[in-house]
Amino acid sequence: MIYLKKTFEYLFKLEKGKRFIVLFLLALPVGFAASFASPNYIYYKWLSNYSVGNLNFWHAMFYHGTADPVSVAIGAACTLVALMICLSVISSIVSRNLRVGVFSINRIIREFNECIFPSFYAIVLFALVAVFAKLLIAVLMVLFQTLKGVVLSAILSVLSLVIVVALVCLFISYGILFLPYMTFNGLRPLVAFTQAANRVGGRTLGKVFTAVFFPIILNYITAGLVGIAQVYIASLVVETVLYTASIVYLVTLSFISYYEVNELPREDYPREFFYTKLKRR
Repeated sequence: MIYLKKTFEYLFKLEKGKRFIVLFLLALPVGFAASFASPNYIYYKWLSNYSVGNLNFWHAMFYHGTADPVSVAIGAACTLVALMICLSVISSIVSRNLRVGVFSINRIIREFNECIFPSFYAIVLFALVAVFAKLLIAVLMVLFQTLKGVVLSAILSVLSLVIVVALVCLFISYGILFLPYMTFNGLRPLVAFTQAANRVGGRTLGKVFTAVFFPIILNYITAGLVGIAQVYIASLVVETVLYTASIVYLVTLSFISYYEVNELPREDYPREFFYTKLKRR
């Protein structure tokens, strides 16, 4: 849990949450677009109306009609564009803060240019993983539609969804240092991912996986529970907040993990933090 604790300390404890508020506002456009691209409130509607016998693959891609294909497509396109800008800016701010101890936004264009290429490669890689996971889930759902028992088919569908999400989280854990290795070390994408994956292994992999999996699965559960109310505006607001917070958390986690795994000194701790710790002792 050390990586999760360190990330929460960076976002909420140091400078009394100022960092989280700034990064959250920067990532808000991504969260809003993602709430359309991948709505999680549909899971309750999907399960409550679950039936068997529908073997249409493209229908399964959108949870058997519970998600609007047009909204998903437009939301996905907007998410990629917003993510390209926001991820570059957030990465520049966090990396500079950890490196020299300065947390500020000088110029959005300058922040964007500093990490544009590492962010682009990271987005392409994890977008391909997300598309593959989506296709895999659809294939499994079609497969389970061949079963006669509705309850068994529904249980297997939910179980497969959780397993695929866990596998995606495992991949993210292996690639958690991918963005920092390109940002700090200037490595090419393939070399950066290879070195990043090699650095995360053994006990480190378990700690990073815990820090990645639990917040993500909690977001799915929270959004699904909000879907029970069947109030679209409420679901949209909650999912926007969840997606935005997830983006901020994962980007921060990647850079915090880089410093922790490589045992590098951080320069982002304010003097007040050390003074408070010494005073308590």
